[in-house]
Amino acid sequence: PQAVSDDDEDNDDEPLPSNWEVMHDPTTGKPFYVDHERKITQWTRPKAEKKPATPVSYAPAASSSTTTTSAAMARILRATGSVGSSGTSNSNNNYHNMNRSYSQEAAYYQHSHSGVSGDVDFSDSMPTLDFSVKKVADKYRLECPHCDALFTLSKRRHHCRLCGDVFCDACSSHRVTLPLPGPEFEKPVRICDFCNQDVEQGNFFSMRRYLTPLTLYDPNTPDDDEENGVATPSNVNAALCALTSDLDQMVQNAEGFEERVSIPPKILVSAIIKHLSNKSNTADRAVRAIASLLSIGSMVGKNDYAHAVYLYGGRKTMDRILQILERSGSDRKTLFVQEQAAQAMFYLTDAQILSSLMQKHSEISRSSKDDDDDDLGDLDSIDIQRALRNVLDHSSMSKNPNLQRWSAATVRNLVLEDQRRACLAINDVAARVASGEPPSKLDYESLLDQLVSTGGIMILCSLIGADDSDTRAHATAALGATISATRAIDEAFASLYEMTGGAAGRTNKKDGDIVRAITAGGGCGASVS
Repeated sequence: PQAVSDDDEDNDDEPLPSNWEVMHDPTTGKPFYVDHERKITQWTRPKAEKKPATPVSYAPAASSSTTTTSAAMARILRATGSVGSSGTSNSNNNYHNMNRSYSQEAAYYQHSHSGVSGDVDFSDSMPTLDFSVKKVADKYRLECPHCDALFTLSKRRHHCRLCGDVFCDACSSHRVTLPLPGPEFEKPVRICDFCNQDVEQGNFFSMRRYLTPLTLYDPNTPDDDEENGVATPSNVNAALCALTSDLDQMVQNAEGFEERVSIPPKILVSAIIKHLSNKSNTADRAVRAIASLLSIGSMVGKNDYAHAVYLYGGRKTMDRILQILERSGSDRKTLFVQEQAAQAMFYLTDAQILSSLMQKHSEISRSSKDDDDDDLGDLDSIDIQRALRNVLDHSSMSKNPNLQRWSAATVRNLVLEDQRRACLAINDVAARVASGEPPSKLDYESLLDQLVSTGGIMILCSLIGADDSDTRAHATAALGATISATRAIDEAFASLYEMTGGAAGRTNKKDGDIVRAITAGGGCGASVS
């Protein structure tokens, strides 16, 4: 933990925020501060939050300005660049060269997550559940989860008072005074090596409390015969709810993120995604937890959580998220859970995530000696056609503007991934021809043609006139990406045609079909207005 600064010492006379309490370390006497509302601890004295002088606006950009106040449009301009009235690329645009601050990113997350700016908030359809640490029954641990030592009459079990799990004496030898209610915690209690790492960082509310039930409960086996046991769906749902709440609180303040989320991404993500199974009633809470984790990971620039979903969840996890998007019904809870699934899909299909995933997959494959890493998931885990069909359907769901917004944003990501796969397949054929082999069938064919025939372009054109400014921006970006991707694929096919002397590839361009479909759908008129 960081040492107390001079500024903090000078402000000791200022009253603490209402949810904070000062306590003292029993060993050193040093004061530390406990936030009972967010369940976090820190050494530095908390200060009252001050509202930013200039709040982030989500209104559509003024036509006379060269910049935009829409968070989504700013992201688009940074990614693609803007074009000035003279037709030249406006590469010096501030939004193109400047990344948004953490507070702006957090504000965008809250805008689409908390139902502000007139949006309908469906989060009340999943009420908060109370979570409490339960001691793990002996039957769940035949060996120590830390050192793998087998428990015997001489190697006894001991419970960690912070996470509730069972360890041997050597792996739970720490004694710490915890700021928790109850007579048991009036004196130092036993904690495990895992939790002690968090406590030494000043985190007395370790997230490992949630990991214990998430790890022990198996959706494919019968429920725990103990009504209030650890490994039950109800306790897993409570743990997922508390975990999500903690992650959402970090949106407000991500300081010390690495210390507060100390569980390795492989372990934490694997523990969450296994509860996406439709064999238990934990899928709704699980998809909400994974969406929050991916969101905060994106905000702090940590892609490891999204990578872990692919690497250790693979196609099975992606299919389960899509199954949630494919649920029928328009009740509040269904729409809210589908909003979380669309949000997760947006982060999982982000071009930066997919690009870095390829490198991460290669590094793990070369260096790992773990047999569990032999069957790693990869980019092919996404069923592009199925995902595109689902997000296009939900992008017209005006009953839940947040679901509509996340779905529209995901369309552009999927279009870019379709372009990458299509061009890669064409290049593979060209490489085989260059080596003397005859032209072969493409391993992947672009789905962009189907956007015209199935009405996908028409849906995107209709969204340009949506009430929500971010939805309009995402739809515009998706249409622009579709045109650019189609032209890139056309050029790849033309090069292959020239290389093979007409034996493979084609020269007819299909971008005209896309443009005509946009014009017929009213996209041009709506975007100009």
